[in-house]
Order: sequence, then structure tokens, then C-alpha cells
Amino acid sequence: MMLKKISYMMVLTLKMGCILSYEVLAKFSTLFYIIFIFGLIFTVKNNNVTVEILAVSSLFLFGSWSYCRLYKKILNWILKLETKFI
Repeated sequence: MMLKKISYMMVLTLKMGCILSYEVLAKFSTLFYIIFIFGLIFTVKNNNVTVEILAVSSLFLFGSWSYCRLYKKILNWILKLETKFI
């Protein structure tokens, strides 16, 4: 019984984290894209571009875009988990 309660609390925490991260990404995604583009222009202008900068920035942008796109499916999966523990 205690393990079931702990599992339920973990699923609730995961659900809140999912909702919170989606709200932050949805509200600030355009700001992130603008900062990325200006930062990229600035580093190209100063010849400071490295592969690591491009890789990390591109992965973050692709990850945030795909997370926002797949949010409904992820949340539905978490809700199925939640009903399993109730």
C-alpha cells in the first residue's frame, strides 16, 4: 500500500513537471528562438562559432519544439499511469 502511494506521488510530480515545463516553453519559445538567432548572428560575425554551440542550441530548439508538439500524447500517457495507481 505504501509503495502504491509513493508511486502515485511520483506520477503526480511527473505530471506537474510536464505541465509546468510545457507552460514555460509555450510562453517563452519565441523569445528562445530570437535569442538563438541573434546569438548565432553575433557569433558568426565575430568568428566564434563552434560545432558545440550549434549542436547544443539546435538540440535545445528541436527538443523544445518536439516536446510542445508531443505534449498531448505525453500528458495522456501520464494520465493513464495516474489512473493505474488510483
